[in-house]
Amino acid sequence: MSYTFFLRFTTSLSLQKTAALVLCDKEILHTQYSDCEMTLLSPDATHAFTTLAFLRSVPEIENILVRDDEGWECEEIDLLTENGRDELSRIMTATLQEELQEEQKKEQKDVQDSSFDASPEDIHPAALLILASQSPRREELLALIGIPFTARAADIDEDGLTQVLRDRFKGEPFSIMAAMIVMNLAREKAKKLLLSNPDAVVIGSDTIVTIDTAILGKPSSPEAALDMLRRLSGRDHHVYTGVSIVSRQKEETFFTVTRVGFYPWSPMEEELARSYISEGSPLDKAGAYGIQDKGALFIRGIKGNYYTVVGFPVSEVYRRLQGFESLF
Repeated sequence: MSYTFFLRFTTSLSLQKTAALVLCDKEILHTQYSDCEMTLLSPDATHAFTTLAFLRSVPEIENILVRDDEGWECEEIDLLTENGRDELSRIMTATLQEELQEEQKKEQKDVQDSSFDASPEDIHPAALLILASQSPRREELLALIGIPFTARAADIDEDGLTQVLRDRFKGEPFSIMAAMIVMNLAREKAKKLLLSNPDAVVIGSDTIVTIDTAILGKPSSPEAALDMLRRLSGRDHHVYTGVSIVSRQKEETFFTVTRVGFYPWSPMEEELARSYISEGSPLDKAGAYGIQDKGALFIRGIKGNYYTVVGFPVSEVYRRLQGFESLF
């Protein structure tokens, strides 16, 4: 599959300088430019990844848009091989046991979080699986697997942790940073409940929506929700869901990512958006929409796993759970 780059420069001179550098690379299949805009054609994902990394370093570029042969907008995460994506997950799992030991030392006098009044003894042995979420959608999907579980919210400072993670991974391409953020958030939720339920297997999950280099969380007001839906219109965006399955003996932390395309904004779309927002549903959803409710009416198509957009890639969770022998 080839990839087309659409670039806009601050000046025509900066375009010409960059064009001279790019044209030295014989793997670029085709180059067109005029005034302050340039179009490049890259032959494959690996080459497109390195080309994009170079172009990100050019300060005179105002905007970079990459599309694949099917017309979908791409970020670095879409250009990684499966091995590359798996490597991000392996990075996440390297230090869990050390972190748990440190946390247990800190909380040895009070390991039971005040938000929860249940202990491992209160849970039926056959249901020693905990979902670190009280999202009805995630509960419904996990129930499909057929393993008894209990669901509890994990009380973590998501906004504060997200900022810390953005600082930690600021040297990475934005889309790879987003994957690391969503996996870390899921892992912190799972670890939080594992500390107070050390004999359990805990599943944490988190979902974020990104466009350009922005993470769209839950809108703070109806006006913010309308702004988000307008921003997503006519564009493709990415939805990341991170999942962390942890026990004292094992960890499986991973992410899935799906691209979602919205129809262009129009008077009809605006009327739909205002009606949708008035019902309240967008205000508790990242990106101000849910694919499983009236938000589906904005969606032109998706590329990837539908359940990633819902917020719980249940088929992948099912397969990863097979490695936790205590559940079977």
